[in-house]
Amino acid sequence: MNNLKRIGPKMLFSLITTFIVVLGAFLALVVIRTTALADTMARDLIQNTAENYANQMALVFNKTDNMVFGLQLSAERFEEIATESRRTYFDNLLESAVDNEMSDILGAWACFEPDQLDGRDEQYRDSAESDVTGRYISYFFDGGSGVERDVLADYDVPGDGDFYLVAFETGKPYVTPPYPYEVGGETITVISIAYPIANQAGQTVGVVGVDYSLEYFHELNDEVKLFDSGFGKLLTDQGLTVAHTDAALIDTMDLDYTDSDESSDIKAALQAGNSYVDDIYSPVLNTTAYKAFANVSLGNSGISWIYGVVVPESEVMATATTLITLVSIIGGVGLIVAAVIIVLLSNSIARPVKAMCDIASQIAGGDLTVTVPEKFRNGKDEIGDLSRYLQQMRDELAETVAGINDASGSLQGQVSTIKSAIDALNDRISDTSAATQELSAGMEETGASAEEMNATANEIEHAAGVVSEKSQEGAGKSAEIHARARELGTHVNESIKTSNRMFSEIKISLEKALEDSKAVEEINALADAILGITSQTTLLALNASIEAARAGEAGRGFAVVANEISALADSSKNTVTQIQAITKVVMSAVNALASSSSNLLNFVAENVQTDYQDMLKAAESYTNDADYVTNMTGDLNTASEELHSAVQILIRAVNEVSMAAQEGARTTSTVAEQTTDIAGNASTVADNMTQTQGTANKLASLISRFKL
Repeated sequence: MNNLKRIGPKMLFSLITTFIVVLGAFLALVVIRTTALADTMARDLIQNTAENYANQMALVFNKTDNMVFGLQLSAERFEEIATESRRTYFDNLLESAVDNEMSDILGAWACFEPDQLDGRDEQYRDSAESDVTGRYISYFFDGGSGVERDVLADYDVPGDGDFYLVAFETGKPYVTPPYPYEVGGETITVISIAYPIANQAGQTVGVVGVDYSLEYFHELNDEVKLFDSGFGKLLTDQGLTVAHTDAALIDTMDLDYTDSDESSDIKAALQAGNSYVDDIYSPVLNTTAYKAFANVSLGNSGISWIYGVVVPESEVMATATTLITLVSIIGGVGLIVAAVIIVLLSNSIARPVKAMCDIASQIAGGDLTVTVPEKFRNGKDEIGDLSRYLQQMRDELAETVAGINDASGSLQGQVSTIKSAIDALNDRISDTSAATQELSAGMEETGASAEEMNATANEIEHAAGVVSEKSQEGAGKSAEIHARARELGTHVNESIKTSNRMFSEIKISLEKALEDSKAVEEINALADAILGITSQTTLLALNASIEAARAGEAGRGFAVVANEISALADSSKNTVTQIQAITKVVMSAVNALASSSSNLLNFVAENVQTDYQDMLKAAESYTNDADYVTNMTGDLNTASEELHSAVQILIRAVNEVSMAAQEGARTTSTVAEQTTDIAGNASTVADNMTQTQGTANKLASLISRFKL
């Protein structure tokens, strides 16, 4: 540690330490920024990928969902078809849906409740087109060589028949969970999309639907390629895997969604309609990974599946790790090069500084014969400046020491002479100071006696002044009391007049307002008229809905308008009912206000005006009392002023005597103090001269140490 006290090691240690700290901070910043940038880019890429593919799958599904919605609209027109032609109408409708080459529909079907289609179920019992019930339960599918026909099975069995039962019981569109389906000897994954069929009365009487292949979703999922082994997957809303690059995981529950610590956070984000992305542990990969999930909306069913993307964290951070390693190597090489440069620079500064220190040490020891080498003085840098200034300091110090040595000899002789003269002066000043102090004590006694007389006179004057002030204050207060009493009487009279005027005005205004409030009764008549209008509007909307249903698809928009008009009529009816209820409350409040206002006017007429008269009498009595107090305080004030004038004459005489005695005491006291100060100063000068002589002797001793 002793080496660190030298300038060379100290500079070397400081510079290297600073460089290491700066380099370490730079490397840490690079690592943090690089890691954060890689993390942000990975999150954005994975989240955007999940959202993009989720949107693509939703668009593909919605295309088929819109087709099924069109089937629903066509199916709900069955009552416009002749009874004997309705089954044929549905056969053609379903067959054309399957024969559409633009879709991935594998089959189309319709199922009606007993006798709800055409009332002819009895004719079709145990036929090729139905089962023992005779209901319309036809199923058309692609048999490979063309469209084939079959009948639905287990449609009324809970679980297996949910494709029909859920849509029928809820009256809403329904999408089944994925299930296996055999086509051409191969098993594929399909879903069923079902829409309820309602009659013109709005009752659900059947269901129409299609079987839809998910093969395109598998193909779309296989396109996802992120980094080296990142992959995508399609899940149901319950977490069942629908599409995955690993076929073994299809039809299994996805552990990243259902069995991770963040499952609740993922589900909460998706239920709120947002996507989710994070860098967390993946049970599927058994390592930390970036995972993103986004909603895949399934048409009008209200069900949303989930699309997820997973990428191992090690692959995402591989580029960042390589960059951090490269920066660390460059930093290590830079540290070595900087250390070599710092050592060379430190030595070039430390050697001349050490030489200057040796020379300064000799000068500090009193050797003024030493000189700074010329090679250092000829330098053009700060070391050269330091060398030249050190040599200049040595030369000027030698010259100064020689001059001080000459002056100290003459100083010692002058100090001895001055000290003798000061001692004689100090003795004479002591005698003068004693006489002056005795004179000052006599003058102070005279001044004290005068002060006592002056204090007594002042007390008498103060007492007289207090009496005078109190009497004047009493006179002023009595005048204020008299004025306030008169003002109170005036205000009471004005208040009586004002209250009478306001009482008359308020009574007239209140009677008019109560008469005007009877107009509220007219609101009931207006409300009855509006109720009649809403009844006619409701009937008009019902007729418009019937006409729109007859118009079929062309009247669909008109049906929406009719429904809105009907809702508006119902809303208007409810509003009028509320207005009638509020009108009753207002009428009740007006009647209560009339009763309360009458009571208030009677109270003002009978009680308030009587109280005003009593207050006016009290104000007149208050004025008479004030006049008596005013006369009494006036007499007292006159007597106190005469006493105060006499006392002031006495005080002036005593003050003149006191001032003369005090002035004499101050003068003699000042002379005594000044004499004492002169004596003290003379003593101080004598002491200083003694110290000066000692200093001169010490200075001569110090000068003798220098070697000139």
